[in-house]
Amino acid sequence: MGVPIHALLGEKVHDETPMAWWCIDMSPEDWLSECETAIERGYTAVKLKGRPWWDVWEQIDLLCSELPEWFSISIDFNATLLDADRAIPILTELDEYPQVQGFEGPIPYD
Repeated sequence: MGVPIHALLGEKVHDETPMAWWCIDMSPEDWLSECETAIERGYTAVKLKGRPWWDVWEQIDLLCSELPEWFSISIDFNATLLDADRAIPILTELDEYPQVQGFEGPIPYD
């Protein structure tokens, strides 16, 4: 129709829409490979699935040591941190990594 999609749906809200590469839980080395592919394809961010059967510090240590500082990392735990008492120390420590920009769903919503 020759118009921006917001003209069809309502008012314009943002000038840009952020996009992140996404990948499921993987070994640190596989996450690194995925992130390198994302960078090659022009992505500046990744959303990763944090899971208790992987060492999240090992994963994030490797990514932050090997990836450019401008590359943003978000971690989606899908409620696997169980409750605030368990989640807060983990999230607080991960928040110290400059490339880690956000967390999603660390504990159940109910």
